[in-house]
Amino acid sequence: FPPTPLTILHTSDILLLLTYGILHEALLRLYLHQKSKRTSHERKLQIHLATLRYEAARKRALGPSAFVEASKLERAVLATEKELGRLVEDREARTAKAGKVVKRLNLFSNVVILLVYWGVAMLAVDGSRIGLGNESNGEDGYLEKGIERANAFWAGLWFPMSY
Repeated sequence: FPPTPLTILHTSDILLLLTYGILHEALLRLYLHQKSKRTSHERKLQIHLATLRYEAARKRALGPSAFVEASKLERAVLATEKELGRLVEDREARTAKAGKVVKRLNLFSNVVILLVYWGVAMLAVDGSRIGLGNESNGEDGYLEKGIERANAFWAGLWFPMSY
């Protein structure tokens, strides 16, 4: 492959932006995961609810002689389900709030990067060094042809299958 005629290549800025993007995404995903996971109290309550349901079903299977114990257990199941439902709603509200925070942070981050790097060329191609062929430096319109060659080079680099 012939060497690419680059005039500007800010590798440190490119690496900085890539590193920032990786860290930003990882931290936001960790934050979302922390806010959306079940609490230890919620997990304990689910285990307790499963145990209560099992005991209530077992008492119901004993027949009318265990009716009082079965009805107490069923009321405890209902109360536990109600408390668990409240905890699930709280978790969903936390998750929605965290989603809004993440959306605002992403917007803020994009705006800051746009403002900092607006007008900074990360990569530039020197069109005068691309495919000189039979042209000479003294020819009229040499700069325009260099720009055309640079544009054609970029189009071929980024869209190689376009016709």
